[in-house]
This record gives sequence, C-alpha cells and structure tokens, in this order.
Amino acid sequence: MDRTDTLRMQEAAVGAPAAGRSGEPGSADHPGAEDHTRSPALRTALSLLLLFGVLGALSTMLLAGLAPGPLADGYGLWMTSLSALASGALVTAVSSGKVPGHPYEAFRLLLGITVMIWGAGELVLAVDHLDGVVGYPAPGDAISALGAPVGVIALIRGPRSSSSDWPGIRLGLDALMLACAITLLCWRSMLVDPGDPLTGDVTINGVIVLADSAILGIVLLVCLRDIECRLWPAIPGLICHILADLSMMLLAFGPEGRQVPWPAMALWSLAWPLIAIGLVRYRRSNPTADSDGTRDRQEVVAAQVTVVLTFAAVTVAVALARPQGLDALARGSLALFALLGLLVLTRELISAYLRLRLTERLRSQAFRDALTGLPNRRALIERIDELQHADRPWCVLTLDLDGFKEINDLLGQDAGDRLLVAAARALREISPAEVMVARIGADEFAALAPGDLNDGGVLGERLRKAVGTALEREAPGSGTSASVGVGRLVHGDRPPEGNRIEGLAESAAALAAAKAAGRDSVEIYSGPVAALRERRLRLEHRLRLAIAAGAVHTVGQPIVGLADGRLISFESLARWTDEELGPIPPDEFIAVAEQTGMVVALGEQLLSETLTEAAQAGVFRAGMSVSVNASPIQLRAPGFVELMRHHLNRLQIPARQVIVEITEAILVDEGDPAINVLAELRSLGVELAIDDFGTGYSALGYLRRLPVQVLKIDKSLTRSLSTETKTLAIVDGVIRMSHRLGIQVVMEGIEDEEEAGLCRSVAADRGQGWLYGRPVPWPQIAEAITAQQAADDENLRRTS
Repeated sequence: MDRTDTLRMQEAAVGAPAAGRSGEPGSADHPGAEDHTRSPALRTALSLLLLFGVLGALSTMLLAGLAPGPLADGYGLWMTSLSALASGALVTAVSSGKVPGHPYEAFRLLLGITVMIWGAGELVLAVDHLDGVVGYPAPGDAISALGAPVGVIALIRGPRSSSSDWPGIRLGLDALMLACAITLLCWRSMLVDPGDPLTGDVTINGVIVLADSAILGIVLLVCLRDIECRLWPAIPGLICHILADLSMMLLAFGPEGRQVPWPAMALWSLAWPLIAIGLVRYRRSNPTADSDGTRDRQEVVAAQVTVVLTFAAVTVAVALARPQGLDALARGSLALFALLGLLVLTRELISAYLRLRLTERLRSQAFRDALTGLPNRRALIERIDELQHADRPWCVLTLDLDGFKEINDLLGQDAGDRLLVAAARALREISPAEVMVARIGADEFAALAPGDLNDGGVLGERLRKAVGTALEREAPGSGTSASVGVGRLVHGDRPPEGNRIEGLAESAAALAAAKAAGRDSVEIYSGPVAALRERRLRLEHRLRLAIAAGAVHTVGQPIVGLADGRLISFESLARWTDEELGPIPPDEFIAVAEQTGMVVALGEQLLSETLTEAAQAGVFRAGMSVSVNASPIQLRAPGFVELMRHHLNRLQIPARQVIVEITEAILVDEGDPAINVLAELRSLGVELAIDDFGTGYSALGYLRRLPVQVLKIDKSLTRSLSTETKTLAIVDGVIRMSHRLGIQVVMEGIEDEEEAGLCRSVAADRGQGWLYGRPVPWPQIAEAITAQQAADDENLRRTS
C-alpha cells in the first residue's frame, strides 16, 4: 500500500470520499481533475460575480449616503440576497455534475447550498422590509441560521491532503476552540455591557458570532494545513461577513426599531462572491512522499496558531470587562468558558488516543516484519536481552530456506514472498506457546525456545519438516527445503552479557554446517561444529594480524612450454605459516580474506611483493612473464588498475609480461563492474587469463566477449584425460577453439610423463604442475632462470 492509499483510507474515516462518486473522472479523490478553474467560462463567471458584488457594495454605500432611509435599506437587502443567491448557485452548479467538465462533489455542493440558504434568508428579510416590519429575530434570520451547521459539516468533510488520523474531527475541534475564544472576546467587549440582562436577542447574537467564527476558523486552519488548497479568497470574504454581522448586531437597533445598517449590507454583498471564489477554487493538493514532511510541519503550525489565537483572545476577553453578579456578561462568559474547557478536554482526549495509536503503530513497525507478521530481528534481540538472567537453559534456532534465491529469481519476487509467508505460517503453527519465532533476514528465521541443545535439536527437526511440507505445498517440485542450526542461548559457563552475540553466532555456525552437509538437515552446535567455528574465529584474528605485519608471502611455480619443456612463465601463489596455527592452506585463508573484506589489503601486498621479487629474480629480464591471481572483490574495489600501473612504472616492467588470472565463476553477470576493470587492464597492456577453466560455469561465451589471451584448464580435467574419453574429447575441442581465437592454453596439475604426453597430444601450449616444479621462493626461481640461461649458452656454444 503506498502513501496515497494510506491518505485516502484516513480520509475515509471522516467521510471525505463521499465528496465524489468513487472512480468517476473528476471526483474529489481523482487527482487529475481537481483544478476546475482553468475553464474559461468558469473564470468569466467568477469575474462577473465578483464584479456584481463590488458594484452592489459600492451602490449600497452610495445610495445610503445620498438617500438614507427605507429605500436604501431595502435596496441593500435585495443586493445582498441576490449576491448570496448568485454565489451559491454558481458553486452548486459547478459541483452538481451537470456542467460539462466539472464533476459531482458533495462537499462543495453542500457549501453552495449553504450560501443559497443564507441568501434565501436575506431575501425573506427584504420581502418583510417591503411592509416596513423587520423584527429580531425574524423568519429570515432563522432561515439564514440554518446554513451554518450545513456549512460546518461540509467543510469538515471536504477532502484534504492530511497524513494525520481523524483530520476532520481535529479540524472541527480546533475551529470550535478558536470560535469560542473569539466569541468570548466579542461577548465581553462589544455584545454585552456589564449589568445587562440575558435576553434572547443577546443569546442569538452570541450564537451567530460563534457560528461565523467557527466557519472562519475552519477555513483558516484548512489553508494553514494545506497551503496549496487555494481556499484563501474565502478568508477575506468570511471576514467581511463577520464584520457585517457584528455591525448589524451593534447598529441595527435604535429608537425607530430594527434597521439593517448599510455597512453590513455592503460587506455582505462583497463577502459572498469572495467566498464563492474560494469554494470553487478549493482543491486538495496531490499527496506525494516528498510532501509528507511539509504537511506535518504545516499541521503543527496550524495547531500552534490555534493555541496562540485562542490564548490571546481569552486573555484579552478576561481583561476587558468585569461581570456584575449573574448578569448576561457573567452568564455568557461562564457558558463560553465551560464550552471552551469541554472542547480542550475533548481535543486532549482525542490527541492522547491518537498518540497511543501512533505509538502502537510505530512499535509494530519497529518490531514486526511487514510481510510475514512475525517479530523481526530487533524484537528477537530485545527478547534475548530479557532472557540474559534466566534461571533455566534456553536455545536459539536459526532456519534458512534452501534454494530460495534460485526460486525467487526463477519465479519472481511474488512467488518468493508466498514461500516466505508459507514458511512463517508453518513455524507459527508448529511452535509451542513459549517459543518466539522471528524473521531475521531475507529467507532466514530464528526461534527462541526453552531447553538445552538436545531439546533444540528435537524442535529443529519438527520445524524443518513442517516448513519443508509447507514449501512443497506452495511450490510443488521446486525442491525447496529448510536447514536448521541450533545454538546455546543461556547456560552456566557464559556471562549474561555474552548471550546475545554468542547464541546467535553459535546457531549461525551450526546452520552453516547444516548447509555444508547437504542442506535439508538439522545441525547442533557441538563437537566438530564448535571446533570449526573456533578455528574460523582464530583464523580471522590471526590473518588480520598477519596482513598488518606482512607475514603472508608469495612463491612462484614454473609454467613451461609443453613442446620443449622450457621455462616460459611463473604463477605467483600465496603462502602463510602462522606462529600459532601453523601452515594454512591458501584455499582456507583466501576464503576468509574474501568473506571479511581483508582480501583487498592482502591483494595489494601480494601484488607488490610478487612484481618486486620477480623483477629481482630476473624474470622480466629473461623475457618471461608472471601470473598474479586477482580476487573478484579486488577487481570490484576502486583503484586496482591504478595500483597495477603504479607498480609497472615503478619497476619498469613491460605490461605484456604480467598476466592477471581470474576464475570463470566471477563473470556470470554481464553487468559486473569487474568486466570493465578487465578491459582497462587489457588497454594497459596486461594480459588476462581465465583460471580453473572447467570447474565453474564453463561459459565459452566469455572467450568471445572478454579480451583473454590465456586459458588455464583445471587440474581435475588434466587428471581425467587418461581415464575418460569424453574429457579428452572436450579438452581437445576447447583447445582447438581457443587456438582459432588466438588464445594460449595452459594445462594445470601435470604430475607425470603420461599426463604430459596426453596434453601434448591435444596440442596444449603450456604445462604447469609438480612434474615441472613445485612452488618455490623467488631466489630459487632466480637460480632456475640462471641455470636455463647457462644451458642455453652451452647449447649455443656446442652448435656453433
């Protein structure tokens, strides 16, 4: 669900969608058709309406100045009623859905009817004025008063771009609070004098001011909360209307009875066109993710304005007049104070409830996985912290879906999500009440359960079977299963503060062992698993120290021409003997270096040492080349090409005598940045070799797409040449194809003359293996080069 849908759901809580027919083009919730004022005809109508209001106000003022009396009063009443009726009719027509290009909108239609109701009341007053009888309150006043609640409801239900809960109810309460404060100010300053009795006329005046102020407050707060709503022209119109009402209340009664003062009629004539313009232009600005913060700030500003204005109005009202006993001033003030207090209390109760809902929602988002509904990793860690001082053993189980990535890539993310939901459902259903199940990774789950490792193993087996059944039911034939690792969470020989890290680490190590054992199994952290993890941790620590101390060194293994057995090149191989752990196989510590990111620093050291030692051994002076292995992480890290260029310039090495070896498995993705780095290396003059060909994906297309000069056949294929005729045929075909592409072929792992003969029979170019020499330090390579040069000189001397 996106942000727009959330906003619409919030508006539905206060009835906003009722403003338009759902799904109908141009409805209030249809973002593409909310601006109706672009219509030239409507703009012309609005201009004429405003002109009529201005002329009505000016003519009323002029006639009142030239011929004051009944004629001027009657003319003013007729002009105000016609202004209101015309304004309301235009708003109603625009919102009725009958005008082409303008949609049906219930909230705007109600506002138009509200204005027409008021105009109808003024029309009745004008008719009564023909007989010279205008009482107070008159039937026309009662009719006009009916429009106030309709207008308030319509404005509250109007569509707004609000990201908060219950925007309409909160808007109405804020507006009523402000209206109470304004009414209290007017009541104590101008409507009632100290000592006046509480009469019906005075009460009606207070109600009118309260209704006018409420409508003004709603419009003002709507504009403050959504600055782009374009309702601003209605504010001066409402101010004119309120001033007109106040002038009528203060000036209408004299020795000759009720008289409607000309300022009120002039202001009314001008007010309704302005209000109509604001109502027609009013629109909800389209919500976007970027505007959420702006709207939140605008809502805070609107709330602050409400509080400041309310406090200011109440403060001034309290300071203005002193009540005497239980007169109208005292009673009205007491009633308004009580109403204001009730509104503040209601507003605070609603705010407290909404804050509680928001807190619960935020906590749910912070501690709950949105897809599966399970607790997330943060909730799991919090629960682990609570169990640090538990008086009984607890275990933690980590469960991972086997083959999930392949299924997700093949069937799509939706199918992957369904598998995750199915797995989560199975875990919830099979787990006992005391067990907490959480989703802690993409396809990784965890469970906290009371008991020791054996109890955890029993539970893990149940979880594995339940999840496997659910996955097979959701994706039949996919072969997706689950692997589980079980670790200790709380036990006596560990300090409480170590539970969080160690418990999860143990279960993760056990899970890795289960994966390595063939998947779809349960592994408990004990015995071999613990020993492997301990070695892995010690190895990482010692390797970090070794890299810092430069304790990892390189040796060189000869590569010869198969035709004559002459030295052609050397491959640089890493060697490390640790003081505590002893000799470490390269496959083991290189894998750790890649997993921890240390391979970049290690690779830089090995590259520098290799080229320096090879240069000192005379490899490059003898016209031979050196091969260096590059990790895919090295190639993807910035600066590898610049580092190579620096060493070539520093040692004055011809670039063509350096070969960078890469394994074929890293080049699966055509968009891999490592491919661009290889192209830059080739443009530098460095040669490229694909190492261990035949062990990975064996994608022959790489030979066409990449600037490769050397192809190294893996030793597993070399050893199969004498036992498998298919292997011999495959290698023969690969070599023929490589030669046609101008690529030299190196056979790895040659250990005896029989293998060497088979390699020569398939026309391989070069050979590497123990038959031609084991990896040795660079000084011994210098001796081998010297010996070959001496033999060459002796042969040359004999032949000459």
